[in-house]
Amino acid sequence: PILVTRLLHVSGAELVSRLPMIIGKNRNPLHDFGGSCTYLKRYALLAMLGLTADMDMDGDFADDKPAAKVEHQQTTTVPGIPPEENKLETDEVDELITQIKALSDGKKQDITTAFCFAFKHSEVKLTRARISRRKHQTWIQDWLKAHA
Repeated sequence: PILVTRLLHVSGAELVSRLPMIIGKNRNPLHDFGGSCTYLKRYALLAMLGLTADMDMDGDFADDKPAAKVEHQQTTTVPGIPPEENKLETDEVDELITQIKALSDGKKQDITTAFCFAFKHSEVKLTRARISRRKHQTWIQDWLKAHA
């Protein structure tokens, strides 16, 4: 069996991946098939988008383990998407988190509250997943300059 994954763009362009399915024989056959589909879809999309799987670092920066250093690549802009909506590279997010971690506890709370208010998050929690766009980077850098 082969898993076909299609990534479609509004312009009509598409990327197609065809991966042979490797199905284990450890559990229930349906679980093995479902697990194979899930992993292959994830890895096909990551490969098509040129992304790498990353550790889940959410949780108020609780994990102080250093993230693996990722070589910086120039950010690709996507036609039709405003520049401020473009995604940040992993190393850019890491740099912002390092700057936030260096703040005093009071300032960390202040930037968290202000960030969540500015971007309309109902839960006041600043996580790696919430710092993902160019507009977030600009906002954090401006806040840090204003509160230095």
